[in-house]
Order: sequence, then C-alpha cells, then structure tokens
Amino acid sequence: MGIHLPIVADADHIPIRGTAKRAMKEVSMLVEEAKDRTLFTLDPHFCLYGGRPTIQADTKCLEKMFKKIPCERQMEILERYEGKKFQIEYLSGKGSFSIQMTREEVIDTAVRFEEAIEAIAKTWDMIETVRAGRPYAMEVSIDEAPGITEPHHFLYLASELANRGLKPFSLAPGLGFTKKDIDIEGPKERFRETVSQLTSIAHQFGALLGVHSGDGKSFSTRRTLAE
Repeated sequence: MGIHLPIVADADHIPIRGTAKRAMKEVSMLVEEAKDRTLFTLDPHFCLYGGRPTIQADTKCLEKMFKKIPCERQMEILERYEGKKFQIEYLSGKGSFSIQMTREEVIDTAVRFEEAIEAIAKTWDMIETVRAGRPYAMEVSIDEAPGITEPHHFLYLASELANRGLKPFSLAPGLGFTKKDIDIEGPKERFRETVSQLTSIAHQFGALLGVHSGDGKSFSTRRTLAE
C-alpha cells in the first residue's frame, strides 16, 4: 500500500513463574513457540516476593527471606541502595526529584524482585538464543501486580536490569488499573506525579514507559498518560 512502517509481532506477557526447573522449562517451551516473534513482553509478576505477595506486610518474614540471598549479594544490594540518593531529572525538563531508600525499603525491594530479575535474565538468554542474531525488542511488564508501582521499586528494577546489561525498550509498571474499562481511584494529582516519576525513571534507563490495560479510562487519565 506504499506505507513503510516497522511491524512487530508480540509474544505478549510470557509468564515467568520463577527460577525453579519446572518454571524455566515452561518458559523455554513458550519462547521456542514464539521464536519468530519480534517483540517479547516478559511478565514476572507471578514470582514477585518469591511468589508470596502477602509477605510484603511482614517485616520479619522479609528479613528472613533477604538473609536467604547469598551474603555477598546482600552486601552488594545494601551498599548500592541503602541511604544512597538517586537524583532523577523529570522528563519534562522542569526540575528533578530524588529517591533515597531506607534499609527496610531496600530489603523489601530486593525480596520483591530478586527471583524475578534472575528469571528475566535466564529468559532473556533463551530469547537471544532462539532469535539467533535476528533483531528483536524486549519489554518487561509488572503491570499485573496489584496497585501502583512505587517509584523506588521501579528504580530498583530498572537499575538491576541495567547492571546485568539488560536494556528493555519498554518498562511497564502497575498503574492501578485493576481491569479494563475501570478508571483509576484516588486523587488525580497524586496519579499525575507518580506517572511523571515513573516515566522519568524509565527514560533515565533508556526505556519507554509501557502502559497496559489503558482501555476505557477517562479523558483526564488518558491526558495524564499522554503528557
């Protein structure tokens, strides 16, 4: 038709359930089936907090799970994030904001993402192998996790992927969209600021902000996302 635009075929929301042998075998089968796709969306929300999301509210349990991480890795995480101030420029160019995590926040975030990041890395290697040098794009999406992704969680995820040399073209956070055709809840200004921070974090790591389940949202919500 005379239109020359890039076309991608998305392997949408490949479910990553953990690093266990059975989980990785399932992912391997899915990747093999999708090897001719050109866009891969990885969905690790199943293994956040080791597949036990309710422990998020249990500080003692989080401490125990953190101590199960190899000691060298624990020290690396705490040294990299505890008390460190990360200054992020707003994508709009109008100022900046900072993120500084307490020890408790670092432990919570590490437990939330440690298995997920390891599983993403293994899945990425599988995709690299089946694509065999052919170009492809990668998206990492945690939009299926309940609630709105906290900026410090998003920063940690993006940073740890980058530290492994993994650079997705898109990072999709949770934006509080529980279902299609149901708008966000809570103050609009808070939503606007959170989206602005998440977008700026994604941009700092060379990624776009992925927006999932955006259908049926109000004009004001769509405008906030567009801006």
